[in-house]
Amino acid sequence: DEPVNEAYLHFLIMPLETADQHCTNLVINNNLNVQGNFSHSLYGANYLRYRLTGNFTRFFLTMNVQVEKNMWSFPTLKNISVEEEQKILLNDYFKVQNEDYIIHTKLTDANGVELPPETQKKADETVFKYVQRINSFVQGFLSYETNVTDTNTSVRDIVNIRKGVCQDYAHLFIAILRLNFIPCRYVSGYLSQGQGFIGASAMHAWVEVYIPETGWIGIDPTNNRFVNESYIKVAHGSDYIDCMPVKGVYRSAGGGTTSYTVEIDEKHNQQ
Repeated sequence: DEPVNEAYLHFLIMPLETADQHCTNLVINNNLNVQGNFSHSLYGANYLRYRLTGNFTRFFLTMNVQVEKNMWSFPTLKNISVEEEQKILLNDYFKVQNEDYIIHTKLTDANGVELPPETQKKADETVFKYVQRINSFVQGFLSYETNVTDTNTSVRDIVNIRKGVCQDYAHLFIAILRLNFIPCRYVSGYLSQGQGFIGASAMHAWVEVYIPETGWIGIDPTNNRFVNESYIKVAHGSDYIDCMPVKGVYRSAGGGTTSYTVEIDEKHNQQ
């Protein structure tokens, strides 16, 4: 509304280099022609930072990047017993190694929240089967609706209103699994458009879960599916706070607004 004198902006929007995705042809432009600085988050994600000075009322940034994805295949599960799984999950050294993905954060704390009885893990249920069941539960329990929650919405509020967006689906899913000491991490990124997926029009959120002796697998409670080549990972962390796409501060006498759009153009290589 009024000229900005100084601003510090952090963008967490660039895709990661992982075992199944490779980024090429990255081009980033802004209307002020300011040079950004690159760094890494605590969890290895790619930060783009700007310090802006002078009088301006608008900062417009575009990012174009090509991401090559490997075709997804169903994870090969290690055949271990429920008792062996529990022994791993309750091991003190394992808990220390995965502390950030087991602790209850402000946004993922379900202690004292009245959850439906079907969210409880059965005594003879493997972690993988439990994860599949809770994925279906969360997708059916919540209704996707924008503008009813915000970035500070707690699990208690999510359970009470039973509506929200992908961030809320992910936080509820994480909260339930962490009650059972199952490591879960919040993931932000992009989802292929044009295939009818919920949440593809903006940055999307899903979850990665640690399956004992198998490793991390991606799962999307908003769409009740495993994460495959249609998902482009940007960052992961304990919850949304670790993966905020845009944050910063500015000095101005007026208020401001932020908006963004996401466009995914999917092409398939012919072998």
